[in-house]
Amino acid sequence: MKQSISVFLNRTGDWLRNIKCRDFLLILLGILLISYTITSITASRKKAAELSIAGQTLNGPEITSFLYNSEKFRQLKYEEAWLSSCITAAKKNIFTLAVDLPDSTLSINLGGTMLYHARAEKISPEKWFSSLSPEALLSLQSSPQILTRQWATFKKEPIVIKQAPENSQEALAPQTIPDTTITKPLMMLLSLDNQINLAIIQSDKTKGYGRAKLSLKMHLEGKRAAATIRSMFNRKNKIYIPLITLEIPQKNCETIYRALPDSALVTLRINNLN
Repeated sequence: MKQSISVFLNRTGDWLRNIKCRDFLLILLGILLISYTITSITASRKKAAELSIAGQTLNGPEITSFLYNSEKFRQLKYEEAWLSSCITAAKKNIFTLAVDLPDSTLSINLGGTMLYHARAEKISPEKWFSSLSPEALLSLQSSPQILTRQWATFKKEPIVIKQAPENSQEALAPQTIPDTTITKPLMMLLSLDNQINLAIIQSDKTKGYGRAKLSLKMHLEGKRAAATIRSMFNRKNKIYIPLITLEIPQKNCETIYRALPDSALVTLRINNLN
Protein backbone atom coordinates (compact mmCIF):
# COMPACT_ATOMS: atom_id res chain seq x y z
CA MET A 1 0.00 0.00 0.00
CA LYS A 2 2.78 2.40 0.96
CA GLN A 3 4.61 1.52 -2.25
CA SER A 4 1.51 2.31 -4.36
CA ILE A 5 1.10 5.67 -2.65
CA SER A 6 4.76 6.44 -3.18
CA VAL A 7 4.50 5.61 -6.89
CA PHE A 8 1.42 7.80 -7.23
CA LEU A 9 3.12 10.74 -5.51
CA ASN A 10 6.22 10.35 -7.64
CA ARG A 11 4.20 10.31 -10.86
CA THR A 12 2.19 13.31 -9.72
CA GLY A 13 5.41 15.16 -8.94
CA ASP A 14 6.85 14.31 -12.35
CA TRP A 15 3.66 15.53 -14.04
CA LEU A 16 3.72 18.81 -12.12
CA ARG A 17 7.39 19.37 -12.96
CA ASN A 18 6.82 18.71 -16.66
CA ILE A 19 3.69 20.83 -16.96
CA LYS A 20 4.18 24.12 -18.77
CA CYS A 21 3.16 27.46 -17.32
CA ARG A 22 0.70 27.99 -20.18
CA ASP A 23 -0.95 24.63 -19.55
CA PHE A 24 -1.21 25.37 -15.85
CA LEU A 25 -2.90 28.71 -16.53
CA LEU A 26 -5.35 27.04 -18.92
CA ILE A 27 -6.22 24.41 -16.31
CA LEU A 28 -6.65 27.10 -13.66
CA LEU A 29 -8.85 29.15 -16.00
CA GLY A 30 -10.97 26.07 -16.74
CA ILE A 31 -11.46 25.40 -13.03
CA LEU A 32 -12.47 29.03 -12.43
CA LEU A 33 -14.94 28.98 -15.34
CA ILE A 34 -16.55 25.78 -14.07
CA SER A 35 -16.77 27.22 -10.56
CA TYR A 36 -18.22 30.47 -11.95
CA THR A 37 -20.93 28.60 -13.90
CA ILE A 38 -21.88 26.40 -10.96
CA THR A 39 -22.04 29.41 -8.64
CA SER A 40 -24.27 31.32 -11.07
CA ILE A 41 -26.70 28.39 -11.40
CA THR A 42 -26.88 27.70 -7.68
CA ALA A 43 -27.35 31.41 -6.93
CA SER A 44 -30.34 31.63 -9.29
CA ARG A 45 -31.91 28.53 -7.75
CA LYS A 46 -31.29 29.83 -4.25
CA LYS A 47 -33.01 33.12 -5.05
CA ALA A 48 -36.05 31.32 -6.48
CA ALA A 49 -36.21 29.06 -3.41
CA GLU A 50 -36.00 32.02 -1.03
CA LEU A 51 -38.89 33.74 -2.81
CA SER A 52 -40.95 30.54 -2.62
CA ILE A 53 -40.33 30.24 1.11
CA ALA A 54 -41.27 33.90 1.60
CA GLY A 55 -44.51 33.33 -0.33
CA GLN A 56 -45.38 30.28 1.74
CA THR A 57 -44.71 32.19 4.96
CA LEU A 58 -46.82 35.08 3.72
CA ASN A 59 -49.89 32.97 2.88
CA GLY A 60 -49.68 29.73 4.85
CA PRO A 61 -49.90 26.13 3.57
CA GLU A 62 -53.64 26.17 2.77
CA ILE A 63 -53.46 29.28 0.59
CA THR A 64 -50.32 27.96 -1.09
CA SER A 65 -52.06 24.73 -2.11
CA PHE A 66 -54.95 26.73 -3.63
CA LEU A 67 -52.44 28.67 -5.72
CA TYR A 68 -51.64 25.45 -7.58
CA ASN A 69 -55.18 24.07 -7.73
CA SER A 70 -57.12 27.09 -9.00
CA GLU A 71 -56.02 29.40 -11.80
CA LYS A 72 -58.76 31.91 -10.97
CA PHE A 73 -57.80 31.98 -7.29
CA ARG A 74 -54.14 32.41 -8.23
CA GLN A 75 -54.89 35.42 -10.42
CA LEU A 76 -57.01 36.97 -7.66
CA LYS A 77 -54.16 36.56 -5.15
CA TYR A 78 -51.72 38.12 -7.61
CA GLU A 79 -54.08 41.07 -8.05
CA GLU A 80 -54.49 41.40 -4.28
CA ALA A 81 -50.71 41.40 -3.77
CA TRP A 82 -50.22 44.06 -6.46
CA LEU A 83 -52.93 46.34 -5.03
CA SER A 84 -51.58 45.88 -1.50
CA SER A 85 -48.12 46.86 -2.72
CA CYS A 86 -49.49 49.98 -4.42
CA ILE A 87 -51.46 50.98 -1.29
CA THR A 88 -48.37 50.54 0.89
CA ALA A 89 -46.36 52.75 -1.46
CA ALA A 90 -49.12 55.38 -1.55
CA LYS A 91 -49.19 55.60 2.25
CA LYS A 92 -45.48 56.37 2.34
CA ASN A 93 -46.07 59.44 0.14
CA ILE A 94 -42.90 58.77 -1.85
CA PHE A 95 -42.42 58.91 -5.60
CA THR A 96 -43.18 55.43 -6.92
CA LEU A 97 -42.53 53.81 -10.27
CA ALA A 98 -45.31 51.30 -10.94
CA VAL A 99 -44.32 48.68 -13.52
CA ASP A 100 -47.32 46.70 -14.79
CA LEU A 101 -46.03 43.96 -17.09
CA PRO A 102 -49.42 42.41 -18.03
CA ASP A 103 -50.72 45.82 -19.16
CA SER A 104 -47.32 46.91 -20.57
CA THR A 105 -47.39 50.22 -18.71
CA LEU A 106 -45.15 52.29 -16.47
CA SER A 107 -46.39 55.13 -14.29
CA ILE A 108 -44.97 57.55 -11.77
CA ASN A 109 -47.21 57.99 -8.74
CA LEU A 110 -47.14 60.09 -5.59
CA GLY A 111 -49.48 59.44 -2.69
CA GLY A 112 -51.67 57.22 -4.85
CA THR A 113 -52.04 59.87 -7.60
CA MET A 114 -50.71 59.10 -11.06
CA LEU A 115 -48.44 61.90 -12.28
CA TYR A 116 -47.10 60.36 -15.48
CA HIS A 117 -47.97 57.36 -17.63
CA ALA A 118 -46.15 55.56 -20.44
CA ARG A 119 -46.74 52.42 -22.47
CA ALA A 120 -44.00 49.88 -23.10
CA GLU A 121 -43.71 48.72 -26.69
CA LYS A 122 -41.78 45.58 -25.75
CA ILE A 123 -41.13 43.72 -22.48
CA SER A 124 -38.46 41.03 -22.16
CA PRO A 125 -38.18 39.40 -18.73
CA GLU A 126 -35.47 36.79 -18.40
CA LYS A 127 -36.46 33.12 -18.51
CA TRP A 128 -35.74 32.88 -14.79
CA PHE A 129 -39.03 34.63 -14.04
CA SER A 130 -41.08 32.04 -15.96
CA SER A 131 -39.53 29.28 -13.82
CA LEU A 132 -40.74 30.80 -10.54
CA SER A 133 -43.39 29.03 -8.48
CA PRO A 134 -46.76 30.73 -7.84
CA GLU A 135 -45.82 31.55 -4.23
CA ALA A 136 -42.52 33.05 -5.42
CA LEU A 137 -44.34 35.32 -7.89
CA LEU A 138 -46.78 36.27 -5.16
CA SER A 139 -43.95 37.21 -2.83
CA LEU A 140 -42.17 39.19 -5.52
CA GLN A 141 -45.07 41.60 -6.06
CA SER A 142 -46.53 41.75 -2.54
CA SER A 143 -44.53 44.79 -1.35
CA PRO A 144 -42.84 47.83 -2.94
CA GLN A 145 -39.08 47.71 -3.45
CA ILE A 146 -36.59 50.50 -2.84
CA LEU A 147 -34.64 51.88 -5.77
CA THR A 148 -31.03 51.56 -4.60
CA ARG A 149 -29.06 52.62 -7.69
CA GLN A 150 -29.63 54.31 -11.03
CA TRP A 151 -27.42 54.31 -14.12
CA ALA A 152 -28.07 55.83 -17.51
CA THR A 153 -26.44 56.92 -20.75
CA PHE A 154 -27.53 60.53 -20.12
CA LYS A 155 -27.50 63.01 -17.24
CA LYS A 156 -30.32 63.03 -14.75
CA GLU A 157 -30.13 66.78 -14.16
CA PRO A 158 -29.03 68.68 -17.27
CA ILE A 159 -26.89 71.76 -16.66
CA VAL A 160 -28.15 74.81 -18.52
CA ILE A 161 -26.11 78.02 -18.44
CA LYS A 162 -28.20 81.18 -18.84
CA GLN A 163 -26.93 84.70 -19.40
CA ALA A 164 -28.67 87.81 -18.15
CA PRO A 165 -30.53 89.70 -20.89
CA GLU A 166 -28.72 92.74 -22.28
CA ASN A 167 -31.88 94.66 -23.14
CA SER A 168 -35.66 94.58 -22.87
CA GLN A 169 -36.06 92.70 -26.16
CA GLU A 170 -33.90 89.80 -24.93
CA ALA A 171 -35.80 89.79 -21.64
CA LEU A 172 -39.10 89.36 -23.50
CA ALA A 173 -37.77 86.60 -25.76
CA PRO A 174 -38.93 83.01 -25.05
CA GLN A 175 -36.76 81.38 -22.38
CA THR A 176 -37.41 77.80 -23.44
CA ILE A 177 -34.43 76.30 -25.20
CA PRO A 178 -33.96 72.77 -26.50
CA ASP A 179 -32.16 70.29 -24.26
CA THR A 180 -28.78 69.68 -25.92
CA THR A 181 -27.38 67.48 -23.11
CA ILE A 182 -28.77 64.30 -24.66
CA THR A 183 -26.47 63.11 -27.42
CA LYS A 184 -26.82 59.32 -27.06
CA PRO A 185 -29.77 56.91 -27.20
CA LEU A 186 -31.53 56.84 -23.84
CA MET A 187 -31.01 53.75 -21.74
CA MET A 188 -31.10 53.29 -17.99
CA LEU A 189 -30.63 50.56 -15.43
CA LEU A 190 -32.56 50.62 -12.16
CA SER A 191 -31.38 48.37 -9.31
CA LEU A 192 -33.87 47.34 -6.64
CA ASP A 193 -33.11 46.28 -3.07
CA ASN A 194 -34.37 42.74 -3.77
CA GLN A 195 -31.52 42.26 -6.28
CA ILE A 196 -33.66 42.68 -9.41
CA ASN A 197 -32.70 45.02 -12.24
CA LEU A 198 -34.99 46.95 -14.58
CA ALA A 199 -33.47 48.01 -17.89
CA ILE A 200 -35.58 50.74 -19.50
CA ILE A 201 -34.40 51.65 -22.99
CA GLN A 202 -35.75 53.77 -25.80
CA SER A 203 -37.53 51.88 -28.56
CA ASP A 204 -36.47 54.39 -31.22
CA LYS A 205 -33.55 53.00 -33.24
CA THR A 206 -31.60 56.26 -33.50
CA LYS A 207 -27.93 56.75 -34.37
CA GLY A 208 -25.63 54.98 -31.93
CA TYR A 209 -28.42 52.71 -30.63
CA GLY A 210 -26.36 49.52 -30.92
CA ARG A 211 -23.36 51.04 -29.16
CA ALA A 212 -25.49 52.39 -26.32
CA LYS A 213 -27.21 49.04 -25.88
CA LEU A 214 -23.81 47.33 -25.77
CA SER A 215 -22.70 49.80 -23.10
CA LEU A 216 -25.75 48.97 -21.01
CA LYS A 217 -25.17 45.24 -21.43
CA MET A 218 -21.51 45.55 -20.43
CA HIS A 219 -22.48 47.55 -17.35
CA LEU A 220 -25.04 44.92 -16.35
CA GLU A 221 -22.77 41.96 -17.03
CA GLY A 222 -20.01 43.65 -15.05
CA LYS A 223 -22.32 43.90 -12.04
CA ARG A 224 -23.39 40.28 -12.45
CA ALA A 225 -19.82 39.06 -12.79
CA ALA A 226 -18.73 40.96 -9.68
CA ALA A 227 -21.65 39.51 -7.69
CA THR A 228 -20.92 35.97 -8.91
CA ILE A 229 -17.20 36.25 -8.11
CA ARG A 230 -18.05 37.45 -4.60
CA SER A 231 -20.37 34.47 -4.25
CA MET A 232 -17.57 32.10 -5.30
CA PHE A 233 -15.60 33.08 -2.21
CA ASN A 234 -18.61 33.45 0.09
CA ARG A 235 -20.74 30.31 -0.15
CA LYS A 236 -23.32 31.59 2.33
CA ASN A 237 -24.08 34.76 0.37
CA LYS A 238 -24.94 33.75 -3.20
CA ILE A 239 -26.28 36.65 -5.28
CA TYR A 240 -28.25 36.40 -8.51
CA ILE A 241 -29.49 39.52 -10.33
CA PRO A 242 -32.34 38.80 -12.80
CA LEU A 243 -33.30 41.38 -15.39
CA ILE A 244 -36.50 42.77 -16.90
CA THR A 245 -36.03 44.85 -20.05
CA LEU A 246 -38.68 47.37 -21.15
CA GLU A 247 -38.58 49.36 -24.39
CA ILE A 248 -40.46 52.65 -24.39
CA PRO A 249 -40.45 55.79 -26.59
CA GLN A 250 -37.45 58.10 -26.14
CA LYS A 251 -39.37 60.99 -24.57
CA ASN A 252 -40.97 58.70 -21.98
CA CYS A 253 -37.57 57.24 -21.10
CA GLU A 254 -36.12 60.70 -20.49
CA THR A 255 -39.05 61.86 -18.36
CA ILE A 256 -39.15 58.77 -16.15
CA TYR A 257 -35.43 58.76 -15.38
CA ARG A 258 -35.27 62.46 -14.55
CA ALA A 259 -38.44 62.31 -12.46
CA LEU A 260 -37.28 59.46 -10.21
CA PRO A 261 -35.48 60.66 -7.07
CA ASP A 262 -32.95 58.61 -5.12
CA SER A 263 -34.53 55.89 -2.95
CA ALA A 264 -37.83 55.98 -4.84
CA LEU A 265 -40.16 52.99 -4.57
CA VAL A 266 -40.90 50.48 -7.32
CA THR A 267 -43.95 48.21 -7.49
CA LEU A 268 -44.04 45.22 -9.86
CA ARG A 269 -47.00 43.39 -11.35
CA ILE A 270 -45.85 40.22 -13.07
CA ASN A 271 -48.68 37.74 -12.55
CA ASN A 272 -48.80 36.38 -16.11
CA LEU A 273 -45.21 35.16 -16.37
CA ASN A 274 -45.84 31.71 -14.86
